[in-house]
Amino acid sequence: MKEQEEFFSQKHKQLLNIATWAKYLSWIALALYVVDAIFVIYQKQVGYHQQQVMLDLMLASTGVDYKANTLYHLVDIGLGIVSNLLKGFISYIVLMGISLGLNMIVETDINYREKEYQGGDE
Repeated sequence: MKEQEEFFSQKHKQLLNIATWAKYLSWIALALYVVDAIFVIYQKQVGYHQQQVMLDLMLASTGVDYKANTLYHLVDIGLGIVSNLLKGFISYIVLMGISLGLNMIVETDINYREKEYQGGDE
C-alpha cells in the first residue's frame, strides 16, 4: 500500500486538484455567460429606452420626428447574445482542456514511474 502512495507525489496531488477546479469552473463559467447572454436583452432595451427619452427631450423643441431603427436594435441585441454565448463556450473549452491536459500529464508520469518500477523494458 505504501508503494502505491509513493506514486502519487505531492506535485501529482496539486496538479489533480487544479484539474478538478478547472473542470468545475468551466461549468460555472459557461452558466454565468449563458445568464449574462439572457440579461443582454434587458440591458440593451433599458439602454435604448434611455436613449429614446433623451432624444425625445432634445428633439421636442425642434419639432423633428425621429423613429428608432428597430432592425439595428435587434441585430445589436442578437450580436450581444451570440457574443456572450461564444465567450462562454470558449471559456468552457479552455478550462476543460486545461483539466484534461493536467490529468493526462499526471497519468503519463505515473505510467512512466510504474514502468520503471516494474523493471523497465517489457
